[in-house]
Parts: sequence; structure tokens; C-alpha cells
Amino acid sequence: MLAVPIRTSDAVRPDIPSRRGRRAVVAGLPAAVVTLAWALSRPLPMIDDWGFIRHARAGTGFFWASRPGEALLHWAVFRASDTHPVPPLLLLAALNVAVGALIWMFAEHRWGAAVATLSALAWAVLPNRGSTRMWSSCLPNLAAAALVMAALVLADRKAAGRGRVAAVIALATVASLTYEGAAALAAGAVLLVAWQQPARRSRRNVAVIGGSVMATAAAWVATHTQKTGSVHVAANASRLVSTQFGIGLWPSRTVVFGVVMFAVMAMAVLVPVLGRHRVPEEQAVVWGAAAMALGAAVFLATGFPLTDAGLLDRANLFTDLGTSLVIGGALGLLWRGHRVVAVGAAIAVMSLLAWGNVASVASYVHSAQDARAVLRDVRALPQYPAGPIIIGPLPDHNGVAGFTSFYDLTDAIAVVNRLPRGPDARVTVTDDQATALARSATVYRFCPASKTLIAWRHSC
Repeated sequence: MLAVPIRTSDAVRPDIPSRRGRRAVVAGLPAAVVTLAWALSRPLPMIDDWGFIRHARAGTGFFWASRPGEALLHWAVFRASDTHPVPPLLLLAALNVAVGALIWMFAEHRWGAAVATLSALAWAVLPNRGSTRMWSSCLPNLAAAALVMAALVLADRKAAGRGRVAAVIALATVASLTYEGAAALAAGAVLLVAWQQPARRSRRNVAVIGGSVMATAAAWVATHTQKTGSVHVAANASRLVSTQFGIGLWPSRTVVFGVVMFAVMAMAVLVPVLGRHRVPEEQAVVWGAAAMALGAAVFLATGFPLTDAGLLDRANLFTDLGTSLVIGGALGLLWRGHRVVAVGAAIAVMSLLAWGNVASVASYVHSAQDARAVLRDVRALPQYPAGPIIIGPLPDHNGVAGFTSFYDLTDAIAVVNRLPRGPDARVTVTDDQATALARSATVYRFCPASKTLIAWRHSC
């Protein structure tokens, strides 16, 4: 028998993909820290979670028509976990890790390990999307982001075969049908895989087929989404500056970092005007800027409120995919020329961004304490269980509150006490509403210090 020597390169090559995958997962792991911190802090289902738990028990009430991916995920998760808050949070943590790992894979393939690692770290610490780390109802948002990033990773290969092209189109379509906020980035993934085709005819065919599928999905969502009011295009466009360059990311005294970030982005975009080619790190910044625009596009088109923190900061999720690349590319530029300075700058930037998550976790912890106290005291009210149960506004913890309206309180009371139907219950939005209602009905006031309900006419 002849011994056939094995070349070192042949022996090593099969291990490279798995090694790269492990490095990507390690780079994504920091994105789980905030969610796990909340999971260890006596969490409670929040706001819409109660309704999804109730619907999962009944098997009805999900958005099967407009968001089939979301409906399937919500039904499966809340059917399995019921009122146990930790399992959905573990899945939320895993999805955050997956997105971070996919950001690393995309960036590493294009611009190298340094930009990839810094971008993944930026994704892990950006503080302007706390709801997508601590609110289980946002699972579909993260799932859509993961699907979009997977589509981009698959698309970013030269001469992608038919199988890869079909996979990219499928992932992009499912992402859009899971959460429509992903639609613009998903379309970008389809355009990328079309652009990577070697022949003009192939590029045209892929673009036409992929565009047709994406347009059909968008039309489906648009025609099957329940309309609740007028659409105000770009009504909150100015807030994008705050959420991505201002106090949404940086503590008020360090907003200068946001100014520097914007300046680096502008300079990277304008590099060709200076008569030279962009270095890889500048390319990352430009791609990040484009991703920021695509990530915000759907929310700007619908006039969705953009906020720096709180329950509505979920709108920053897809924009943050691009913001991570901008920060990673900017720090990568320093790493290219001044490594000691780059290490110091990276530590300062990541620390400042991470600090905002401390307040975010505290907001959810305090809100859960308030909600738990309300659910405890409600059972002792003379109006329980039929209602009407009217409670003034609960404390606002940086945009997060234990209950905010009629549906969440009603569903929570029904779920916790296993009532066949929810009582007539609501939390008012303002003190003035509670005062007006107190003239003709019994209204209760929540006292933050004692965590108890008292008559509205009394003071805490």
C-alpha cells in the first residue's frame, strides 16, 4: 500500500470555515450581556407580552395575515413559555448574539478582522435599542435582523450560484414578512447578490426576479396591515440625528463623540472627491452609512416615532446595523495608523456606549416592580374581577412603564389570575385624564415609594 502524503494546506483548509464560525460566535457573545443581566433581575412580561401570552393560550389574535413570521414566532414562544419570562429572554439574547456574529462575518470578509471585531463590539454596546434586548415582544424584530444579516453574508460572494441566490431572496422575503422594518435592508441584500453576478444578463435576471418577489411581499404586508391612523412621512426625521449621533448613544457631556462620528462618516463618503481610493476602513464607514439610511427608511416613510430610549426605541434596531459598521470602521482607521491610540479610543468609546445600558436595565427592573405591585393590589379592589378598574399613569422610567393603556393591564390581570375574560381595566396616559375620570368613577393612584394603590383623591 502506498502512503499518500497530505499537504499541510489540504489538512488545514477544511477546518477554516468552522474556525471562522467559532470566531464569529465569540465576537457576537457580548451582545447577550444586557439581556442576561435583565433575565437575572426578576423580570416580568412587559406590555404586549401579556396579550401574546393570552392569545397563545387561546390560539387566536396574532397578525397571521400581515406578519406571518412574527405570528408564528410569537405563538410558538409564548405558547411554550406562558408566563415564565426567562425562556423568551434567552432566545432574545441568542438572536442578539446571532446578529453580532453575522455582522462580524460580513465585515471580516470585506474589511478584515479588526473592523469586524470592533463592529461586533459596537453592536453589543449601542444603548439606543434597549427594547430589543429586554422586551420579549421584540423577538420578531431581532429575528428579522438576523435573517437580513444572513442574507447579506450569503449575498456578498462573487458569482453566487442559483442555490445561493435563491437562499438570499428567500431570507430577504421571510425577513420582510416577519417585520416590515427590515424591508429596505432586505431589498439591499437582493441587489447585492444581483450585483455580484458575473454577467450583465445574470445581474438583470436576478434583480428582476428578486425585486418582483420583494415587491410582492411588500404589497402583501401593505394591503394586510391594519390601518390605525394617517401616515406622516418623515414626521420624525430630525430625531434620527439624536438617536444615532446624539444622546441616544452618548452621555450628554460627551456628545462631541457623535460630532466626530458624523465627521468621519462625511469624510469617508467624500474621499473620491479628494482624488484617491477609499481604504477598507473607509469603505466600512460608507457601507455603514448606507445601511443606516436603509435601516431607517421604513420608519421614516411611515412616520414611526424615533426615540432615544424606552419602548419605542425598537425603531433604532435596523439603523444600528449600519451604525455598528460606522463605529467599527472609524476605530479601524485609528488602528491602521496608531494602534496604541486606537486601543485607548476603543476602550473609551465602548465604555461610554455600554454605560447607557446600565440605565436601560434599571428602567425595566423598576417598571417590572411597579407592574408586579399593581397586579398584587388589583385583586383586593372592590371592582375586581369585573371592573371597571381605572388607575392613573404609572411612573415613567426613561420611556418604560409597567402598564401604559387598557389592553396590557386587562390582559395581564386575565393571564395572571387565569380569568376566562379580562376585566374592564385601564391605565390613563396623563394625570389630567385620571382627574377627569375621577369625577364620575373610582380611580386609583399608584404610589411609587410604597408600591401600593390608593384612591386618586388622596396623595401618596
